[in-house]
Amino acid sequence: LAPVAIVNATAFSARDATGTTPLDAAGVPVFQVALATSDRAAWAEAARGLSPADLAMHVVLPEVDGRLFAGVASFKDAAERDAELQFARREHRAEPDRIAAIADRVHGWIALGAKPVARRRLAIVLSTYPGKTYQMAHAVGLDALASVTAMLGDLAEAGYATGSPNAAHLPDALAEQSIGWPLSAYHAAFDALPAGLQADVTAVWGAPEDDPAVVDGAFRFAAVAAGDSLVALQPERGSPVVRADEYHDLSRCPRHGYIAFYLWLRTLGTDALVHVGAHGTLEWLPGKAVALSDACWPEALTGAMPVVYPFIVNDPGEAAQAKRRIGAVTIGHVPPPLVRADGGTGLGRLEALLDEFSNADGL
Repeated sequence: LAPVAIVNATAFSARDATGTTPLDAAGVPVFQVALATSDRAAWAEAARGLSPADLAMHVVLPEVDGRLFAGVASFKDAAERDAELQFARREHRAEPDRIAAIADRVHGWIALGAKPVARRRLAIVLSTYPGKTYQMAHAVGLDALASVTAMLGDLAEAGYATGSPNAAHLPDALAEQSIGWPLSAYHAAFDALPAGLQADVTAVWGAPEDDPAVVDGAFRFAAVAAGDSLVALQPERGSPVVRADEYHDLSRCPRHGYIAFYLWLRTLGTDALVHVGAHGTLEWLPGKAVALSDACWPEALTGAMPVVYPFIVNDPGEAAQAKRRIGAVTIGHVPPPLVRADGGTGLGRLEALLDEFSNADGL
């Protein structure tokens, strides 16, 4: 009986001198779960999620092996005190709802792999930040629009039903915001979110009907169909006028239009989310840093949906945020090649003068 996935609860890295581990032999995804050494109350209250020791043992070192972190499965708790020994042993107590979330996440990846390629539905998402019209789909060190066109071509060759998009027309198509989702459908999906999250959104952003993305009774998304899949711009998570302040804000909840986009993707039966380029805002929403709960926004919006994230290879810090908070498989791409620039007449002299001025300013 061949396994389709491995769920590993052993801490630390298991790589040998050749860079391989015993878990590689099956050639299937390996998911890492944490058996926390802290108690449940500490996890529930901590914004960081896990203690530094648990983070190192159960998350950071397994990442070196390429394991996908799937969440926390248990916490330490004191057993009944032995009166004769005057001692209470600390033992692991399973956390049923987190185990269910782990199982759902693993099942999402297994289902993706088992589904015939021609029937897989992908949502390819591009960043909105910094929001300038001339910077649509901005990504660090990546021409994201051209990359998406190339990706769709490769997917079509592999058997995906992606159609034949035209790179030149993609920006115009995305700018139209022509795909809608009725408010009635959003209300039903929104009501299924944890009550605390619903209250936070309503307190900050008001009613869904007041969201700027609502037109004629429906949320409008900047998205275009690509066969059975779609290409979309990630919506604004907050107010465009303070976009720069909110981009990495881990305290401000997303607005209704942002929430609607991800809930809509899930109702479509999307098999996987592909976010193209560093980086989006999903992994920067409020919630724990790692070992999330269902009350953390990244998990509340993505659920068990597999996430694939092409990410510039020289930014491992922010890539870790995507791995640990949205369960992303990051695929490193190289930075653009360096080319020799024409310095121009006098620029060398100008640089020297600026250096001298900077040094003199500190005297």
